[in-house]
Amino acid sequence: PQGLPGARIGGVIAELEGQVSRLSPTHLVLSVGGVGYRVAVTPATIERATHSRDRMKLLVHTAVREDAIDLYGFEDEAALELFEHLISVSGIGPKTALGVVGSAPVEVVRDGIAEGDPSYLTKVGGIGKKLAERIVLELKGKIGEAGRAAAVGSRGGAGDAVDALVALGFS
Repeated sequence: PQGLPGARIGGVIAELEGQVSRLSPTHLVLSVGGVGYRVAVTPATIERATHSRDRMKLLVHTAVREDAIDLYGFEDEAALELFEHLISVSGIGPKTALGVVGSAPVEVVRDGIAEGDPSYLTKVGGIGKKLAERIVLELKGKIGEAGRAAAVGSRGGAGDAVDALVALGFS
């Protein structure tokens, strides 16, 4: 949706691969074809970039506002998907969502939301009890289904058998 503040514009910048040229506590600059892109990333990504200073590939969420185009970078699809789920919740902006994604492994955050536990989210700056409860309420089904589908897929045929038994009433 063009023209909406904070709206994601598909296809603007979805992925960047290049040389890490500068680092700060919250951003890195990725030099791609002679152009330096300032990308907000998690502390873990900054840590990896600090040690390697080599080429890095990031999946990117492009946020367009009236006064800026901001890039948020992630090293894997799961982190990007969690981030995008989080910013879909009213009251959660990209900086807060990035804080959540960077606060623990994606699986831990996703499992906490899927299990309906808002207590973990309140440990992240900018998220109080009510906002944490709203995140859990709005995302529990979305993240729970995505996580469950990924888990079933990783179990293969055994996962299908377990699902069939559960559907028949077995625990």
